[in-house]
Amino acid sequence: MSSVVEEATKTIPELEVILKETVKILKLDKMPAEQILENFEKVIRDVEAKAFSIYKEHEIKAFDRLKDLWFNQRKEWIEKIIKEKGVDGVKEVLSAFINPVRELEFTAGQMRKARGGKHSNDPSKFY
Repeated sequence: MSSVVEEATKTIPELEVILKETVKILKLDKMPAEQILENFEKVIRDVEAKAFSIYKEHEIKAFDRLKDLWFNQRKEWIEKIIKEKGVDGVKEVLSAFINPVRELEFTAGQMRKARGGKHSNDPSKFY
């Protein structure tokens, strides 16, 4: 994994952090256990939906971080190529940026799969 992708990926917290945030937002920590048990299926659906939403927010931040890191590391080259080639330089810059974007998208997809599997193995341990 390239260093900029690795650094950008660090903005996505671990599953436990996301689930704790989810529990707090949904106020499940204040909900009586009996109420959770009575509505367990709905609670699970709500937790999964909110946790995925929170994850996606962090994923967007990771892509923003990637953009900032990548462009800051190549600022001089970008300025030079655009000055020399104009619109074709912009195309060249975007073409070069595609590879780290693809790498982060692949990595994020793998993280989603791994986290989804980890949560579905025992979703009740966070209640």
